Amino acid sequence: MAHEQRAKVALICGAGGYLGSALAKFLAADGWRTVLHYRSNSETAQATGDAILTAGGTTSLCQADLSTESGALQLADHAAREFGRVDLVLNCCGSFTPKKIDHLTEQEWREGLDSTVTAAFFISRATLPLLRKTGSGRLIHLGDSMARRAGFTEPAFSYYVGKTGVWMLVQTLAVLEAEHGVTVNSISPGVLESSEELTCGTEYPLTRRTTPADIYGAVRYLASPEAAQVTGTDLLVSGGWNIAPTFQSVTEGEARRRAGQP
Repeated sequence: MAHEQRAKVALICGAGGYLGSALAKFLAADGWRTVLHYRSNSETAQATGDAILTAGGTTSLCQADLSTESGALQLADHAAREFGRVDLVLNCCGSFTPKKIDHLTEQEWREGLDSTVTAAFFISRATLPLLRKTGSGRLIHLGDSMARRAGFTEPAFSYYVGKTGVWMLVQTLAVLEAEHGVTVNSISPGVLESSEELTCGTEYPLTRRTTPADIYGAVRYLASPEAAQVTGTDLLVSGGWNIAPTFQSVTEGEARRRAGQP
């Protein structure tokens, strides 16, 4: 695949974060030229860029606030100036604040939305003209397996509200962009290695936490020619975490039955 992707350009939003940084390095290893976006974590983004350059890749860094339209346009313009094209936009943005509703400040509420659905909206709109020009552009947003359907989501309520909005955006843009050959999808992780400490044990279908390599397998597929007919889809890469309540109730019921309990 590295030879096939050598001329292609991937824009990674949120490359200053743990997952964005890892995915950027995977893309570069596969031969993609990369644009690394960060908002505030310049140290991680720079280290990611240095690692890509050391490995023989091509990359460029850009700081921008994607919660504003001007920031998103700035990032899109930077990518166009540096490489003249964008084939893949991978949006990894999202600020997770593990607080209950009663304790969320106004700023934290807005940050949860701005870093998820607002950023997704503005970067999609800013980069779609570039993706359309390729005739086979790929727009991938990272979602969350808890945001596939509305329901109880506490703590980090504003984050999950925002990620639910991202899923709605993905489905809407998938329809609107089909005529331009652009596919729009999302990938929803469950509990990552870097996630806040949450209950994650043998009550889950697959007991280990999800790794960046797991997520990259889905990115690699959605960015490939084999996924040309895949759009408006959310790939769950969660080890079954999103269905854990159902799974847990079944396994607990079986355990009680074996113990002779009602």
